[in-house]
Amino acid sequence: MLIFGIFLLNSCQEKGCTDEGAINYNITATSDDGSCVYCTDNETSLGNVSFRITDLNWGSTHYNEEIIEVSATQSQIKYNDGSCGDNTCNVSLNLTNLLNEPIRELRFRVYINPAMGFGFVYENLNFFEIPAGGSLFLENAISLSDGAGSCMSITGANTSSSLFNVTYN
Repeated sequence: MLIFGIFLLNSCQEKGCTDEGAINYNITATSDDGSCVYCTDNETSLGNVSFRITDLNWGSTHYNEEIIEVSATQSQIKYNDGSCGDNTCNVSLNLTNLLNEPIRELRFRVYINPAMGFGFVYENLNFFEIPAGGSLFLENAISLSDGAGSCMSITGANTSSSLFNVTYN
């Protein structure tokens, strides 16, 4: 009778994942069976492209000069499960001042168009300040999310830019 009671008690326990931090947490499980699954992501570098922005503002002290070098680096983040988040394409921008004087105000738009797929656009509506010969890093300046996480490499992409406003010294 005692053996039958122990067997009956063990058979009433529901096995499953008992960790609330897991994506397959089973609220009714009373015994952990080791099946817990956790969110993980994998970040992959997809490429980079560099180009320069020219000051085409008539009357500027640096008219028709290359004033900024833009280095764009692309990465892709993929999750192991759709419930963990959207797969994402990110483009970080490093802006380097090519002048021997500070840039006090900089407003611009950058277009990066891979050979296939969607292009990336970054528009800075705030003013940035970059010291003479210095740099400004904009991490994940451009971020695109979709369920599939499809990213086309920006290496060798066509690029263009628009300079809205720049003030020197």
